[in-house]
Amino acid sequence: MSRRLRVKEAALYLGLSWGHLANLRTAGSGPRFLKLGGRVLYDTRELDKWLDENTRLSTSDDPKARARRRRRRRFGDALDVRR
Repeated sequence: MSRRLRVKEAALYLGLSWGHLANLRTAGSGPRFLKLGGRVLYDTRELDKWLDENTRLSTSDDPKARARRRRRRRFGDALDVRR
């Protein structure tokens, strides 16, 4: 069952400071959130999903690079925008 947590509760849930969570939110690299009026809320399902997406196998592992490699294998070089 999911719950909606305020910023400080979500930061505790993730083991981060609330300031770091705010920085991630501003940069667009943190978990998805809801904005209701002036209140920011996090769904625990989204927090768990974000944690899973950022799980690494080693310190040099980049989960986003792994996802890009999987997409390239699936779709070929059509996704390579650097060309």
